[in-house]
Formats: sequence, structure tokens, C-alpha cells
Amino acid sequence: MPRRARNTIGRHLALALAGAGLFLHGPHVGANDAGSINILATDWGLTLKADGSGFYNELARLLLEGEEAGIRYEIQPYRKAVRQFVDTEGTCLFPTNLSFLARSGLIDGDENNAVHHHYVQSRPFIRARIHLFSQPGTPPVHNLETIRGQTVAYALGASTPYLLRQYGAFFIAVADETDKAQLLLSRKVDMMTAALPDALFVFRSLGVPPAPYAADAPVDVSLLHVACHGSDTTRAFLARLDQRIATLIASGRLAAFFEGHSIDPNAYIPAGATDGGPKTPGRRGPNLD
Repeated sequence: MPRRARNTIGRHLALALAGAGLFLHGPHVGANDAGSINILATDWGLTLKADGSGFYNELARLLLEGEEAGIRYEIQPYRKAVRQFVDTEGTCLFPTNLSFLARSGLIDGDENNAVHHHYVQSRPFIRARIHLFSQPGTPPVHNLETIRGQTVAYALGASTPYLLRQYGAFFIAVADETDKAQLLLSRKVDMMTAALPDALFVFRSLGVPPAPYAADAPVDVSLLHVACHGSDTTRAFLARLDQRIATLIASGRLAAFFEGHSIDPNAYIPAGATDGGPKTPGRRGPNLD
């Protein structure tokens, strides 16, 4: 068996075991199989790991309950997953935002009109907030003008340099979110950008309180979705997923999931996610950290 096939099946099996058998993976399920859905998940470290662990993998299991037999959930490094999604008809990407993909030039469209006939996405299920974190013992950043000349760590493949381009900072791309936090804590960079709730899990794993950040002044806000190439199969899947998200919110199960991870659901459940909207992208895209 080719190494790539062994690695892919290994990732599937690891996720199935981590999910207590919730995902039924196998080589017979693929993006081009009638009725099946291939979801590419973006591995960026602690919160979505290739071994099937992490907050977003657990969230995927919750969102996809009832869809297991027809889902192939494959975890890839962030850039590889995005590239494979763009290049492969019939695939989906989790978690993402079409506005981000359009602004990055990966799909047709612009930041304010990224949903075209070829791409569709679910209701949002998380409202992520992007913040600047400063070194422990220093003041949080309330004014972006103060980052001029400072060194800022951000996630490899993210849009941070574009987003903050006018403020004259120096940017260092880091592939792993835990490594990025360790650079900040060891004072090897002046600041880092990171998404909440993701950064909360990272700091907890390191056994330290969150680095200073201005809670009332996010650099950006992003609604996260499942996005797919448009087809009868993916549209039907997203219609079911939309209903699933609405039910999880209305029943309190999504809130309980967040509370079970010691995060405030009121800060992260998107407004209007139970009433059919908003289904358009958030102001910016995900992974701006």
C-alpha cells in the first residue's frame, strides 16, 4: 500500500478511535463517491490535531452526529487542506469562511461577496475573536498604532500581515499555535495574534494564565462555517447540517459543549444562528492569528 494511503487511513482510524467510533471511515468513501461527503479539516496544532484530538475535532463530532456513515473526515496541515479543497471538486473544508478564501485569492469573489454559485457554506457555529496578545507583565494593546516596530508572531498561512499592514510591525509566521504562544511567553517576540477561544486552550495546556490582551478591542471577528463546492449532494448535506446547528443551539447542547470546555457560550455562539442567518461570511476570515 502506498505510504500516502497508509497515512490517510491511519488518520481516519485515529479519529474514529478518538471519537468512540462516531466516524465510519474507509478507503471506499471519497469525494467522488455518490452521496458521500469528504470534509478536509485544517490541522493547526492543539485545538485541531491530526490524531483526532482537540476542541475543533470534538466540535466536528457533535455537529456531524447522524452523518457518520456518509462522511470522510480527513485532517491535513492547514495549507494542504485549503489547497486540496480548492483543487478538488466535491470536497468541503472545516472550519473556514468563504470571505477569507476569497480575499486570499483562493476562490473567485471578494471579501463582501464571496458566496457564488460554485461554493456554499453552512450556518456559522462559532464567532471567533482575533486579539493581539502582549508579553506577560506588559499592558494589553488597545491602540494598534503602538505595534509599530514590534515583532508579531502569527499563524503560518494566516492573513495577519495583510490585516495589520498599515501599522509597521514585523511579522513572523509560526506553523503551530503552541509554538507561537511559547515564543511570546519566552519573550522572543513582542506580541502574537491569536483567536479566542483557541488561545485559551493553548495557555491552559502550558499551565499559565492567558497573556495580556484587550478583551474589548478585538483585532477582528470571524464567523466559522463548513464550506463546500456546490453540488446537489453538498447542498443537501449543508441543509441537514444547518438544521443540526439550529437544533444544537436551541436545545442548549452547543452551549453545554462550550461550558464543558470552560468557555462562555454567550461569547462564541453566533447571533442569529438559529433563524436561518447569517449564512454569509463574517467580516474577515478564519485563522487570522
